[in-house]
Amino acid sequence: MKTRILFVTMTLAYGGTENALADLLARLDLTKVEPIILCFGLDLYSRRINEKLRLPIRIQNGLKAEGFCAYWRLFKQFDPNVIMFVNGIFGLFPWYAYLAARMSGATRVVAIEQLIADPVPREVEVHGLFDLGGWQARHMFSLRMPGMLSHRTICVSDAVRERLISEYHYSRGKMLTIRNGVDLKKFGTRTSHSQSLRRDLNISVDDSVIVCIARLDKPKRIDILLEALSLVCGEYRACKCVIAGDGPSRQELVKLSGQLGLDSTVSFVGHQEDVRPYLDMADIFVVSSEKEGLPLALLEAMAHGLPCVVSHVAGNSEVVLDGYNGLLVPPGSAEQLAAAIKCLLGNKQERDRMGRNARQKVQEFDVDTLMAQLKTVLLG
Repeated sequence: MKTRILFVTMTLAYGGTENALADLLARLDLTKVEPIILCFGLDLYSRRINEKLRLPIRIQNGLKAEGFCAYWRLFKQFDPNVIMFVNGIFGLFPWYAYLAARMSGATRVVAIEQLIADPVPREVEVHGLFDLGGWQARHMFSLRMPGMLSHRTICVSDAVRERLISEYHYSRGKMLTIRNGVDLKKFGTRTSHSQSLRRDLNISVDDSVIVCIARLDKPKRIDILLEALSLVCGEYRACKCVIAGDGPSRQELVKLSGQLGLDSTVSFVGHQEDVRPYLDMADIFVVSSEKEGLPLALLEAMAHGLPCVVSHVAGNSEVVLDGYNGLLVPPGSAEQLAAAIKCLLGNKQERDRMGRNARQKVQEFDVDTLMAQLKTVLLG
């Protein structure tokens, strides 16, 4: 009899969280496991899972549930053995969804946390019927209950795990770090498309190329990258930047790029199914986020032997060692991000050294090894 696993997801754009789930699904033995994806949000899995990966996986799209009973009925109809909540952000699903999962008959309820939680606010202003203490107590209860109700909470970095333990009082014994992984057989192998891609994007052979692959939303702080580029380009005119990804902030960022005079420098190429040609032509990879878990795109860039300039936030600093395989910069500082980019643009020897070290460091993040650990948690 197959083990039936419900993967509970909610997303509005395809990114690292969704890629990580696809990596797991591709490594499940479908003769022994029956995975079902429950999508609260857009249908971002059907084409990629069923058509591209050719996996015969059942996907339920456009789901909605309000209240405990709605979640319980939804889960119960599938008679699951395991339920896994796939959380691209902390607090994505309400606590009573976890209670419904526990009462659905599933023998194991697991959550995976891809992004570090915000610090617990020390002072909260509340206007209305509830006093401060009562509101805060209810709010913290709703955030802590998923950890109490899950059999295991998997975190993609130590920083994600420690934040939940120290500030949200998750049980250390239930917490486990399993990092995102990269397909080392796929990434790091050069494609044949980078030269034609350069021509398409009007990038000459003499131009240095900076690449950023990220969902275009506010936490990724692409605005900081654009401001940094406006400082870089005054000194390094033969410099281009390619930003791959999509999201709610795209129009705003394109407008900002124009206002900064970067129309001929920055190319927004949207979401790309295969980012390897972009990594092939890159000299530097940049992550400018204000918070992270462990970005999959960063691992992919390291697998391609790229030096990485990244914000010094959780997850990033567990992968990039300052001065070894990249440079760490304070989040939110366009000036220091620009200085780090200029440091590498002006020193090819350092770029090459850090790129070699990046390729060596990323060997610790082999997707097959890490997905085997995740399967053990799911299946027991």
